[in-house]
Amino acid sequence: MFTITATNAGPDDATGVVVRDLLPADTTFVDATPSAGSYDETTGRWTVGTIASGTSATLTIRARTSSTNLVTNTAEIIASDQIDP
Repeated sequence: MFTITATNAGPDDATGVVVRDLLPADTTFVDATPSAGSYDETTGRWTVGTIASGTSATLTIRARTSSTNLVTNTAEIIASDQIDP
């Protein structure tokens, strides 16, 4: 299971937030539970929408792996309506 957290430290609300999380090789998607927005397992796009200042949104992905090694998952914010200095 992977849990991704997108946090907005402010001072403004973040809108148009999209996070990409493509599952690593040797993993098979089972299901996803976002606290906001929706997740598309085909593209790996979590369309979060708005994250209010000082709050977070989470995405929990359940996946199976065929690997006996440690599996590393990487997510990145790929869109937001605001510039994040």
